[in-house]
Amino acid sequence: MYKVQSVIIKKEHSDLSKSANWVINSGFKLGKIDSTPHTFRFRQLEPAKLRKEGYNHYITKKISNDVSFIIAYKDNPIMV
Repeated sequence: MYKVQSVIIKKEHSDLSKSANWVINSGFKLGKIDSTPHTFRFRQLEPAKLRKEGYNHYITKKISNDVSFIIAYKDNPIMV
């Protein structure tokens, strides 16, 4: 079982407005937006809430050249 904790979009080919539109049009929420020097990170779920629900393993899944997801798992995905 897994949940998307954050959607990450590279700034290289996108601005905040285009990135936010992609997030909304892809069925995600805007939530808290963190800006790093190279990416916009759209938080879907709070890490503390995920921990309380037993999600304690995280991986980054590349969706395209510009988009990645932080995926939270209840069980270690390598061990399952």
